[in-house]
Amino acid sequence: MTNPLEYAQMNTEGKENIFGMFEYIGQSEVDNAIEQNTPGSSIELKTTSIRLPEMKLQAFDAVVRAFGLTRNDAISYAVTQFMADAIAGYACGRAEAMGSPNYEQAAGDERSAFIKSLGLEDELRAYLASITKQEFLKRIGVE
Repeated sequence: MTNPLEYAQMNTEGKENIFGMFEYIGQSEVDNAIEQNTPGSSIELKTTSIRLPEMKLQAFDAVVRAFGLTRNDAISYAVTQFMADAIAGYACGRAEAMGSPNYEQAAGDERSAFIKSLGLEDELRAYLASITKQEFLKRIGVE
């Protein structure tokens, strides 16, 4: 078995720092648990289905296969990216429209207010804030 750090470095083409490699390891563990639906996993899986035009699904499958992913991998990533883009875009748009002299702070406040407005349990709200934070920081120019 390959050393997890060597595996992460190989799969990120050596472009990640230590944080990024451990982030990759963590994501890989969760993705593997989801893929295997391992009994005893701390991740509760829910199923969903989507309807797509046949040509779109065939094209999607071709792209997914080209990168060695499964549909689940790609859809999981797409859902996370959608949430991150939607929340960041909404918060940044509101902050920009308000014309606040401290755009970054205003955008952060709008992001927090939006997530809070969803009425989620604390744990889920923290999870949503966590998985969308990096995209938000990138969008406001703080990386």
